[in-house]
Amino acid sequence: MNLLHFICSDAFGGMELYIKELIAQQVKAGYTIVVLTKKNTRLAKELHELNIPIYFIPNKASKFSLPLLFTIKNIVKKENITHIHTHNNIDIWMASWFKYVFNKKIVHLNSTYMMMQKNKHQWHYKFLYHFVDGMSSTSAMTNKSIEKNIPIQQHKILLIPYGRSIQQFVAHEPLRNKIRNQYQAQDKMVIAMLSRLDQEKGNLEFAQAFLKLPKSIQEQVQFWIIGEPTMAYLDANGQAVYEAQSQAIENAITNIVQLNHLENKIIRIPFQKEYIAYLDAIDVFILPSYNEMYSLSLLDAMLMKKPIIGTNTGGTPEQLGEGERGTLIAARDVDAIAQAVEAIIANKKDAIEKANQAYAWAIQTHAWDATLRKYEAFYQAN
Repeated sequence: MNLLHFICSDAFGGMELYIKELIAQQVKAGYTIVVLTKKNTRLAKELHELNIPIYFIPNKASKFSLPLLFTIKNIVKKENITHIHTHNNIDIWMASWFKYVFNKKIVHLNSTYMMMQKNKHQWHYKFLYHFVDGMSSTSAMTNKSIEKNIPIQQHKILLIPYGRSIQQFVAHEPLRNKIRNQYQAQDKMVIAMLSRLDQEKGNLEFAQAFLKLPKSIQEQVQFWIIGEPTMAYLDANGQAVYEAQSQAIENAITNIVQLNHLENKIIRIPFQKEYIAYLDAIDVFILPSYNEMYSLSLLDAMLMKKPIIGTNTGGTPEQLGEGERGTLIAARDVDAIAQAVEAIIANKKDAIEKANQAYAWAIQTHAWDATLRKYEAFYQAN
């Protein structure tokens, strides 16, 4: 089989990072793969560095773009493509439109990374998903929302866990110390979140929670926010233009830091390519999202044996269980974040026990071999 991965995305966050790793793992497993993506993006650059064959989406392409439609047609013919794997909403439109117009036999798998909130009874969604042969997510809750909101047959809905390269998640004490020394965190407990800056991610509530801590605990901890604002698009010069709500979150966090003189307490760190080293450098990981589908960063923190605080929404309870693999708190609750931090400091032994359980669970359920077998089963059956 020859696979065309189609990802129409300007940004480079958790989803794009995972797609890059999925493609690399599939190439390693012997798949023949080409990628259709946007020019001048970080994803395109990193795939090029991996020697993945890349085609580019025509400028200003939309879901009804004829130039994009014919681009897909030419790629499919030239590369003898048998399967299209999409990862974004506009990707689904173009792949389904291509199937309808040119090639109804080609297989179309869509992987979704968000909760589904569409009206399955609207005619255009019925058309759109009629040409989707399989739809996968990594979350049982997301699959329930797909069944409820998407006009696709139940047997086409697949649960395929995120794959992780377990061997990469190894502690490295000298590098951990180097990173911590960089931020004067040698004797601090570092509580960190790793995500783009976005209202739904809870970055602002995390920063506000520092002010709720007793002064004695404020002296013991540092809060790290690792990530950047959500990019809306690239301008004509290739410069990032950020979403207004995301820029507003960044400004609000900056105001908290400056007004309260917390420059050495709440640390802003850009997105890190070698993010595993930063997970190693922290002591507690927090996911304060309003409604996370299923968090890769949380999963990776588990593989680094970090105690976890996560909100009791979306797919996070699937990851943390009934609290045996971490601490579940209410979303949008600044006080709950502060109280969870205090509880971990007060009972470090319990936090470590939960972290060990989370590590064992993550290894058992998220190794790449099992994930690739599930994709292979779908590809071969279609």
